[in-house]
Amino acid sequence: MYRRMWKFAFIWSLVFITFMCLSPLTFEAQAQEGSVSAPGGSIQAPGSAPAQGSPGLPSNLQNIQNILQNVAPAQEPPAAQPGEITAPQEETPAEAPTQAPVEVGEQMTPEAFSALSDAQLDQLFLNTPASQVMRMLPRFGTDFFRQAPSTYAPVMAVPVGPDYVVGPGDEIRISIWGMIEDQWSVTVDRDGNLSLPGAGVIGAAGMTFSQLQQAIKKEYSRYYTNFDLNVTMGRLRTILVYVVGNARRPGAYTVSSLATLVNALLASGGPSQTGSMRNIQVRRNGKVVTNFDMYDMLLKGDTSNDIRLMPGDVIFIGEVGQLVGIVGNVKRPGLYELKERVRLGDLIDMAGGLTGQSFKGRVQIMRVEDRRYLTLRKAI
Repeated sequence: MYRRMWKFAFIWSLVFITFMCLSPLTFEAQAQEGSVSAPGGSIQAPGSAPAQGSPGLPSNLQNIQNILQNVAPAQEPPAAQPGEITAPQEETPAEAPTQAPVEVGEQMTPEAFSALSDAQLDQLFLNTPASQVMRMLPRFGTDFFRQAPSTYAPVMAVPVGPDYVVGPGDEIRISIWGMIEDQWSVTVDRDGNLSLPGAGVIGAAGMTFSQLQQAIKKEYSRYYTNFDLNVTMGRLRTILVYVVGNARRPGAYTVSSLATLVNALLASGGPSQTGSMRNIQVRRNGKVVTNFDMYDMLLKGDTSNDIRLMPGDVIFIGEVGQLVGIVGNVKRPGLYELKERVRLGDLIDMAGGLTGQSFKGRVQIMRVEDRRYLTLRKAI
C-alpha cells in the first residue's frame, strides 16, 4: 500500500513539473493569437477572437507580460544608407542685425549723411533737438578751404596782364635794338620811381603795365630814333594784406602782387564756424571796394568780384547769416547760408537737386518757432 502511494505521488510530481514548464509557452502562443487583458482596459488585435488566459499563470504576471508584448518600442530614425542624400535640418533663421544708432554731437561729412538709412534719419530727426542736428551737419564750402596751400603766393611764372598795377619792388626788364642795342633790369624803388639807363627817371608806381610801356618808349624817343623797344616784368613784389573778422586764422599775410581775394582767403583758412561765406568785404583806404559771395564762385563759377589785392588791403569776414540744413536723398547735404528767404525748391536746387532714390511725397521739415520745435511733413 505504501509503495502504491509513493508511485502515485511520484507520477503527480512529474505531471506538475511538466505542466509548469509548458505553461509559459502556451501563454505566449495564446497572446499572439487573441486578446489579452490589461489593467484599465483591453488591447484588441485586429481580426482576432478573444482568447482565454493561460491556466495556472497568476493574473498579475499575465498582465505584466501582456503590457510588455503590446507596447511598441520607440522607433529611431533609419540610418542613412551609403550614397543616400539626406535633407538638412531646418535651422532657425537668425535675426536681422539692427542698425547702429547715429552718434549725436559729432560733425559728419556729406558722404556719411548720404549713407544713412531712412530709419536712422527718422531716429536722428525725431529724437534729436534741431540745434544738435545743425551742429552735426557740415558747412557747405568748407571743403574748399580744408587743405592749406603749399605756398601763400601764386605761381610767379605767369604772364602779367596790361591792367597790372606797378609798385615798389617790381622788376622791369627793358630790351632795345636798332640805332642802339642794349638790355637792362631795373627795379622800382620805394619812392615809386624807375631809373631808366640813358633816359632819366620816371614815376612808375601806380601805373598799369600798359601805361608803363608807353611811358618808357616815350622817354627813349626823346634821345633815340629808329629803334624798337620791349618791356617785360621780371621778379614781382610781395604785398602785405590783413584778414580780419570771423576768419579761421586772422592776421597779416604777405602775398604776391598778383594775389586776389580768394588767394588771401585760402591763406587764412577761410571763414570760421561763425564766419560768413556770403558777406566778405575788401576795404581799401577806408572804403569798401567789393562785396564777395563765395556761393557765386562755388555754385556758378562767377569770379567777377574776386579782385586783385593792393598793399594794405583789409579783408573783413562778417558774421554768418541764417543757416538751414538739408540731408537725405540730395546730392550735397549740409548747412547752407541764406541771404534772404528762399523757397523749398530753390534750397533743394542749391543742394544739387534730388538723387535717384528720392521720394518727393515725403519731405520732413524741422523748425523752431516761438521757442518750440515744430515738425512739418509735405510733398513737393
